[in-house]
Amino acid sequence: MSDSRFRRDLVLFTSEVAFLLHAPYWLDPTSKVELGLLVARTALNAAAFLFTGWLWFGSVALWAVSLLRWKFSDANLLDSGLKYGLANISLVNFSIDIPGLLLKNRIWTTWVVIAINLFAGIVFVFCAFAEEPIQKAWGCYPPGSTAYDLVYGVCPEFKSDDGLPTPVCDQRGVFCYQTHPKPFNTTVAITGQVVAAGAAIYVLSIKNKIMRL
Repeated sequence: MSDSRFRRDLVLFTSEVAFLLHAPYWLDPTSKVELGLLVARTALNAAAFLFTGWLWFGSVALWAVSLLRWKFSDANLLDSGLKYGLANISLVNFSIDIPGLLLKNRIWTTWVVIAINLFAGIVFVFCAFAEEPIQKAWGCYPPGSTAYDLVYGVCPEFKSDDGLPTPVCDQRGVFCYQTHPKPFNTTVAITGQVVAAGAAIYVLSIKNKIMRL
């Protein structure tokens, strides 16, 4: 297998879109092996959605068979810029700009996309795990409260299982049994906009990647 073919076609096998549709068959419809893999994987994917997620392992195993078949054959699956460009449209490929990393001569946009998504991932994970305890601890304070306003302690929902009032419940503007909007809504929204900007950079870089193949 040539190095350029490997760097080009591997993008197809890292795409979740190609994974679900079993794209190798549609790009090589004369192959009876790929037709059989398409039928088997379609059945497994449908059963995984409807019954149990464990069946995804079977689908992944058959996807690996298709990958090995491509690796040891002379098939050119992404033999045009259009096919390669469409294979780039994938959340998995976008996450760390896999097509950009596979280029022999990498472009600066790859590092920008990776940095943005790494930062966004850290923010989203932090918000997902920290939001609920923070909401329980300080959610009863009025909106706009600063760290200096939190001197009356945590809300009763956080402090005890019996839900008994705490000193903060006696303060003006505090509703001990009614929480205010989630604390990270703005943070998540801004981070989402940053990811959208990264996605735009990623899409605009596809043409440059095609030229570097």
